[in-house]
Amino acid sequence: MRGLGYGYTERIRVDMLNDPAWKILIAEHDELGDLDLVRFTFELDEAVEENFELVKAVFGGRRTA
Repeated sequence: MRGLGYGYTERIRVDMLNDPAWKILIAEHDELGDLDLVRFTFELDEAVEENFELVKAVFGGRRTA
């Protein structure tokens, strides 16, 4: 989604509320149902550079976008 260079096309739009994986997490961890997903995704966007550096250090990925 942020061009982290995994070698495959990443999804541009994420709909966590309707993602089957998110539904499984909610079922297993009730407290996630109260999470403000809009705020959470903005916080993820703010941390993308730090996450990129971590991915790069671990996997040697290169940014494509």
